Amino acid sequence: MKKYLFHIIFLLITFQSYGSHIVGGDFKITMTSNTGSGANYIFQLRLYKDEINASFSANLPTSATIGIYDVQTHNLISTQTLNRTSIGFVTLGDACYSPDPNVVRIEEGIYSNSVPKFLFNNSNGYYIQYQAYARNGIIANMQNPSNTGITIFAMLPDPSIGQNSSPDFGVYPPDAYFCANNTKLMNFLAVDPDGDSLVYTLVDPLNSSGNSNGTSAGSGTYPFYPACQWAGGYSINDIVGGNPPMAIDPASGLISATPSIIGFFVFTVRVEEFRNGIKLGEVRRDVQYASLPCTVPPPPSLSVNGYQGTFPNYSLQLDVNVNDTVCFDVDANITDINDSIYIQLSSSNFNLLNNYENPNVISSNNVSYTNGKIPGNNISFNLTI
Repeated sequence: MKKYLFHIIFLLITFQSYGSHIVGGDFKITMTSNTGSGANYIFQLRLYKDEINASFSANLPTSATIGIYDVQTHNLISTQTLNRTSIGFVTLGDACYSPDPNVVRIEEGIYSNSVPKFLFNNSNGYYIQYQAYARNGIIANMQNPSNTGITIFAMLPDPSIGQNSSPDFGVYPPDAYFCANNTKLMNFLAVDPDGDSLVYTLVDPLNSSGNSNGTSAGSGTYPFYPACQWAGGYSINDIVGGNPPMAIDPASGLISATPSIIGFFVFTVRVEEFRNGIKLGEVRRDVQYASLPCTVPPPPSLSVNGYQGTFPNYSLQLDVNVNDTVCFDVDANITDINDSIYIQLSSSNFNLLNNYENPNVISSNNVSYTNGKIPGNNISFNLTI
């Protein structure tokens, strides 16, 4: 009898150790060539593991199998095995604050196919899915997270439209954490290599279809996979609690959040790509962020060409002729003279030649940036200080 009981317990532990560690991920899909009858693609999958808070010790897989499905019929078109090309810990924090690595430590695995995958033209389009089971049991804003899976999801248009790669969220951000009872801004800007227009939305995290790792066909209407269930008091309109609620700028991908408690929260950012007003595809980044006992210094008050901005976003339109340059003055007022001020320019649809300007006027607690020249026309960009 004792021997029989031992085997039951051993099997249970072995099964559970397979999951409860994946805390996010996303796809990057690159069209390498278009043949007219279809196109070749490189699929990159990024998976993130919670090294500290996983329910059981489990390693990131050495390979991952993704599924490619027809958007209308949900038929499996093909599977693709992606081999792990790199693994390592992401760097979190900055000169002002770094999370305790005994509380938060995230491991990243990157997976890719070395030989491009050919997909035939298909007017229905494709969706791509990878799933893992299960999430961390410590998640505060999700019901029964240790029995809830994760779906990494993307959509591709018909290859016959011509050259098109997915938007790319890029590397895991170093500021991937919240500060409890402090409003924190986080840039989820994606880059589209084809210059398509991008729209950002906070959406429900997606559950897996069953409790297996790998891939499984979706069903029903978009987005084809079940949404994770929010814990009591949380919803898509109140993802992390606090006041004001978590929100994202649909044009810039800038997120603001003010969680009121210390804990761990899951959220998903969807970025859709549009060309001539028509949606082509989308990618989603699913992440788990810790809310920590850190503080966020008040942001500088800004004015551009004498026009005063307001926290957290300020929009100004400047007109410039084709092939001409535009110059503008940015004034930043800070409350602590010991703070360091930096300026960064970023754009989802324009390759800025200058992404940093040194301050050239420092007077008391005022820092001015002048003569910042940005060549080009018909561009939109973010200026962060």
